[in-house]
Amino acid sequence: MTITIYAPDSEARPERNALTPSPATLAGLRVAVLDNGKPNAATVMTRAAETLAARTGATVSLVVKKGPGGRSANAAIPCADDVFQRVLEAADVVVTGAADCGSCTAYSVFDAISFEKAGRPAVVVTTTKFQPIAATMAADFGVPDVRTLVLPHPLGGTDRDTLWRWADDAVERLEALFLSAGPADLRPTADLPEASAADETTDAALAAAMVPVRALVREDGSDLRLLGVDADGTVRLQLDIEDASCADCVMPREVLEQVAQRMLGRALPEVRRVEIVDPRVTV
Repeated sequence: MTITIYAPDSEARPERNALTPSPATLAGLRVAVLDNGKPNAATVMTRAAETLAARTGATVSLVVKKGPGGRSANAAIPCADDVFQRVLEAADVVVTGAADCGSCTAYSVFDAISFEKAGRPAVVVTTTKFQPIAATMAADFGVPDVRTLVLPHPLGGTDRDTLWRWADDAVERLEALFLSAGPADLRPTADLPEASAADETTDAALAAAMVPVRALVREDGSDLRLLGVDADGTVRLQLDIEDASCADCVMPREVLEQVAQRMLGRALPEVRRVEIVDPRVTV
């Protein structure tokens, strides 16, 4: 008889998931490109997929936007269900992205992991500037070794010939990511802060732990400001959105609260909850 014991005061952590097994070869396989609509995402990802197909004997079977019906959609949402099923039916491996803002990075990583869970090896394309955020999100979603292809920044505003050159230069790495379920191309540039030392004040330790949390939104022209810490371990934050035109680029409040709680909780175990005042949410 097996007895399972649950600790009611333990911290909830993301389920750790493994990547789907890699194919032995890409020859004869179908490659899909899932475009989240970010500027030049389709240009660079399609070129990479086509160069990969020519190199390996694969076929680019589908290039589609992630919105319902294959239409353009907000990049800060998961892939539409009908498009997800279409990709599963049309492809054996998937290239998705581009992860080049806070919220779209979160959901590009989420989409890649969703395809991995469905049995399709998936590579998420990000840029050097958003590499740390993609790494944080991959770990938070329970798949720190998600297959990730890092390209130069920025994609938007870069001319086509340069984008094609970047894609061609990356094709060997792209092939290796599909054929290996080992360590990803992506690694965090810095570790999360360790728990505070005995002689550190709580305020100083919290400020240090807030650095990677603030990075989740600062690349989108926003910031998180500490309002206070309650006796029950609730950290209260204010989301300041400096550029109203990019408000949708920032992760939704519910997602941001969950991610921030796990990141702060790793550094400061006494943090039990995070509440964020979000100007996009009206009461």
